[in-house]
Amino acid sequence: MRVVHVTEKIKQIIQSRGFALFMTTFVLLGVVVSSDAFSIVVYAKQLRLFWLLVGGSLFVPLLVSSALRWQVMVSPWFQYPFFKSLQHTLAASSLNLIVPSKLGDLGKAGFLSSVDPISHSKLKHRATTLYDTAALVLLEKILDLSALLFLCAIGAFGTGKVLLGGGLSVALSVMGFLLFDGCRARKDQCLEPEQVTGGLGLQERSFQLLDRIRSPLRQWKGWTFGFFLGSLLMWVMHLMQIGVFFLACGVTVSVMDIASNVPLAIIAGLVPITIAGIGVRDSALVILFFEHGPAAQIALVGMLTSLRYLIPGLMGVPFLYQSLRSQTGRDQKQKVGQMRIDQDHEKLLHRIEPVSKSASC
Repeated sequence: MRVVHVTEKIKQIIQSRGFALFMTTFVLLGVVVSSDAFSIVVYAKQLRLFWLLVGGSLFVPLLVSSALRWQVMVSPWFQYPFFKSLQHTLAASSLNLIVPSKLGDLGKAGFLSSVDPISHSKLKHRATTLYDTAALVLLEKILDLSALLFLCAIGAFGTGKVLLGGGLSVALSVMGFLLFDGCRARKDQCLEPEQVTGGLGLQERSFQLLDRIRSPLRQWKGWTFGFFLGSLLMWVMHLMQIGVFFLACGVTVSVMDIASNVPLAIIAGLVPITIAGIGVRDSALVILFFEHGPAAQIALVGMLTSLRYLIPGLMGVPFLYQSLRSQTGRDQKQKVGQMRIDQDHEKLLHRIEPVSKSASC
């Protein structure tokens, strides 16, 4: 029964993304046709196997580092083994193939409901709300975005794009100000579910949401900068992998060009039009690197880059299924438990009523 229920859930998600599937096919076909499909096949036959294997081998350290960072980030609150973190990271990658803008990573917040909180953790006493765990995921995404923009700014200054580099520097400064100094922390004030939609003004709700995201920083204490450095190293590896894909396709690109242009293509891929940004990201790469090679050659680089999302996503399907199934089982147990409590309550009321009537007589 649980298996059927989980299967229906997955079907509903896939059906709801029908438009994205259509757009992915449409945009990808546009990229292939505009880049000359025959030329793409010719360049694919000329792929340099050595660099292709080097780029593929980087999948393992990237997955491990991502799972390790998530494990350490939630360690002040949860007893979270590394392999559980790796499973949840892969399951979120599968969700990212369905949900736009990498919002599938928010699934990790729901997956944490199967993990035991640490006894002295503040979350233990607050029943570990979804808002608390979602704040951790959002903070992880902010770290990723900050690291990506930082590398992009370095590349922009290195390639003489002073205006772009200056704009990114301002954006990073604003993000840092908001996270650390720009908003007065409201201690012990947390946004409750009913406050999300009403009861507070927009500014007040924004401050409380920001404070919710900032709250883990107080628990991490001196670890925050370490998490940023870790995220920076992770994104250096990400850009290194894409740079290796350029080499595999026979395209010579400088390190600074990779740093300044690839982050922009990655951010373009977050536009919620296609599945996992496929097609949109490829088009952005073709536009940004048009001076470095034929469109068909750069389009092939984009296709290899899309493997960075497809391979972990496919690897995570069994873990996503397992997580959804276990979550469904917990929900059913809670419903059964609540039904038993309600039944016991009704029985108790039936017993009390005759006693109260006889006492009144």
